[in-house]
Amino acid sequence: MKTVIKSYKIRIYPNKSLQDTLFENFGYNRLVFNQLLCNNNFTRNRVLNHPHINPHNYKPQINRTATNKWLNIIKETFPFLKNGESTSLQSTCDNHIDSFKRFYKKQNGYPKFKSKKNPVQSFRLKNNNNSIRLESKKIRLNKFGFVKYRDNREIKGNILSATVKLENNKWYAVINCKNVPMKSYPKTGYEIGIDLGLKDLSTFSNGEKRKPIQRLTRI
Repeated sequence: MKTVIKSYKIRIYPNKSLQDTLFENFGYNRLVFNQLLCNNNFTRNRVLNHPHINPHNYKPQINRTATNKWLNIIKETFPFLKNGESTSLQSTCDNHIDSFKRFYKKQNGYPKFKSKKNPVQSFRLKNNNNSIRLESKKIRLNKFGFVKYRDNREIKGNILSATVKLENNKWYAVINCKNVPMKSYPKTGYEIGIDLGLKDLSTFSNGEKRKPIQRLTRI
């Protein structure tokens, strides 16, 4: 059977004490990302101020080795980061590297500083040594321990990571799993074209049409 990588977004219910700890970890990860970005901006601006160093082709050295070096320096500068969950700080470094890769591929704009005023806050935990697991409607989130969750789906596959998110004052965990089995359907050899429109949601090449989905209004 074919397997895929799949994400499950579940609602979690941390108590007040754990919420405070999670808020602190949001701050730790914002600080690490912003410090890494600040270092790259300083290096970039220093080179751009010297036109003889070919600034137009300048690219900061952003890779795992360089980022780990700066992460250690940041931890020495801000000792309270030792209270942060270590795999989340590593994931923030990964996000920093990925943001610049996307920038150089012209997929995104230049990375921006993280703000605590952003309505969505998140950090990602890596599943090392089964540190993330599900037991009796509770999910274990590394050093944060077990948290109640609500979801009736069967979460399949092997957990790779979990992203803790705060959206609209609601807490979520997005669980990323590998080896999730996917049902295979037999090939029929039949082909059909689909055109999406405004009057009709979809028009098929065999003449069938689907009407737009009507939104229910609450009275």
